[in-house]
Amino acid sequence: MVKAEGFQIEGGLKSLGTSFGFEQADVLGFLAERTDEMIESYIDFNLIWDTLFGLIYGLMYVVWMSVLFKRSSEKWGYLNLLPLAQVIFDWLENYELASLASQYLAEGTVSSSKANLASIASMTKWTCSGLTYTLIIIGLGFMVARSVTKKRQPL
Repeated sequence: MVKAEGFQIEGGLKSLGTSFGFEQADVLGFLAERTDEMIESYIDFNLIWDTLFGLIYGLMYVVWMSVLFKRSSEKWGYLNLLPLAQVIFDWLENYELASLASQYLAEGTVSSSKANLASIASMTKWTCSGLTYTLIIIGLGFMVARSVTKKRQPL
């Protein structure tokens, strides 16, 4: 964590990717507070590390949902693929944020249409994330209910 202290900015937007939507002004403010080196690191983070993280969490959620909804896979099997939609929109958001950061380094400004696209991708990602968590909680509830029902049945 000590190495990351130089990249922390007091006040302002801490992260675009964890926001539920943002505007061109937010992107400009976020990038204006950072040095060129910080922005280049941000680009690398979005294109490399956050891409890998998305793949890992996406596959993990697919496995969880596959296990939780195994009994109803014939009827609801496609639901276990919902986390992959979250990953796709996360990747789209990452690509657009990296593109915006590169544009900022080159031109000192960012495209409002690209900022809107990144924002929509972010909101869609978080919506898919909320749906995934809701389905996981529902699946856990079904699993607990089945477990309780099995214990109550006489041998």
